[in-house]
Amino acid sequence: MTIMCKSCKIEAMRKEILKKDIPQLIKTLAARHTLYAPIKKGREFVFARIKNAKKVVLDYSTTILPPTKLFFPPRECLFTYDNVHLVDIHAILELDEIMLNKHPDYYYQKRREKTTIVGITGNDKNDDFHRALGVDIHQGYDLFLEDAGDRFLAKSITKKGDRILSKKWFKPTKIKEQAPAKEFSSAYQHLFELKSAVERTKDSKVWDKYAALCYGCGNCSFVCPLCFCSNVEDKPSLEKNKGIRERHYDACFFKSFTTVHARGDEGFTFEDNHRDRFYHWYHHKFVQMLAEIGKPGCVNCGRCIKYCPAGINFREVLEEVKKELNQLMKTLEHKNTRTK
Repeated sequence: MTIMCKSCKIEAMRKEILKKDIPQLIKTLAARHTLYAPIKKGREFVFARIKNAKKVVLDYSTTILPPTKLFFPPRECLFTYDNVHLVDIHAILELDEIMLNKHPDYYYQKRREKTTIVGITGNDKNDDFHRALGVDIHQGYDLFLEDAGDRFLAKSITKKGDRILSKKWFKPTKIKEQAPAKEFSSAYQHLFELKSAVERTKDSKVWDKYAALCYGCGNCSFVCPLCFCSNVEDKPSLEKNKGIRERHYDACFFKSFTTVHARGDEGFTFEDNHRDRFYHWYHHKFVQMLAEIGKPGCVNCGRCIKYCPAGINFREVLEEVKKELNQLMKTLEHKNTRTK
């Protein structure tokens, strides 16, 4: 996929397609590619391989697992990736920065090269959050479908998108695009402000309070589009000099994740305390990743909140930490004033 930077000036190709023609488009794409799109599963939505166009749901809320999970761990398959919300497009772009820049991940890179992304406006409130980032202007997708009543305004910014736009169901359009918002929203800027709060409150009782509630199950890590902790395991065959090497999901919430040279009960664990592992998850997302790529490891999709069995809301945790830091700063200022 071609990634376009925010500063690039792009002459996007635009057409429109009637919503009633979408099933035929999906059927055509599925016939030529391995197609993944959102479908209904119980009361939730998931990305699944599509063979029946009637099962595709375009008006969906956040899926259980983010689409980044189709790229990681590795799979040797060619697929087209369809109907992705802005919040997940932004996550894919950020994961690209992690997996493709300094030390490119070979398997991730190959799957991304073979992937076509079709974005769509959704009914998720976080779409507004990501419009404010400008993520829907120049990058993150090959083709984007913007709801316009009984049809979609379709915008292509890559050759892959142009090929889809050349299908007979797309017609010339006079529909105007929604005006892009400012590149950074106050909500996103707020995440940067939280960096200092997380960094300077490591010993806060707020972390004790929420760590005591946390089961350490790893759900938040598994559903997060920007958690990429993994483990590599060799499985030797009974045949001489043969075997397989597998990479599978892991989570920094697990004690075993930071345990080295382990045999039975022996070994050393860098973060033996559950409370420390709980804090590390927040530190990595809101401090370390800001330092490494200039962005927090969070796109505000809310999956970690929705699927946490303990009911922990990361936004509430961060707000409490921030309030504590503000109170600490006021106390220090008061002491300094009295000293003078």
